[in-house]
Amino acid sequence: MPIIRGTLIRGYAADVRRRLAERLTDAVAATLKAPLDAITVVFDEVDDGSYMRGRTARSPGQALRP
Repeated sequence: MPIIRGTLIRGYAADVRRRLAERLTDAVAATLKAPLDAITVVFDEVDDGSYMRGRTARSPGQALRP
């Protein structure tokens, strides 16, 4: 029962988070012998004011269209 955890900057739309979770689920299922309903994907979200990379505060990036 794989559990995949990821951290995102708060602000991504629900459909973007859903698509990302689906793709992560598919990647795990294609790599491990695990049924889809045994794979869990969890996103932790942080405020953009609590996220910095390269000494620069960041905001959510643009998502690709489905």
